[in-house]
Amino acid sequence: MSIVQLLEVFYDRIYIAGIDEARSVVESILAGPIDIINTISYEVMYEAGRFKTSYSMSLADAFAAATAKSIDAVLVTKDDELRPAEEAGNFSILWLK
Repeated sequence: MSIVQLLEVFYDRIYIAGIDEARSVVESILAGPIDIINTISYEVMYEAGRFKTSYSMSLADAFAAATAKSIDAVLVTKDDELRPAEEAGNFSILWLK
């Protein structure tokens, strides 16, 4: 997960449940078995821009997809807006229910 995607989770939870709940969700994510990528390479930046414009996805999803592609990782999500990019063979997704 990129720091950009973590930010999207944080501000989304603020809208839904307030800042305290948002912080709690982020802390839960950080306590789990997950790597947070804090540095974005130019390669990932260019790929994220391509994904965002080619597949009309959010910026955070574009960064997550580009990061997954660059490190040959499986992206874990339930966000259907990533489906077209996955179906085009750009990266693999493990779909959450």
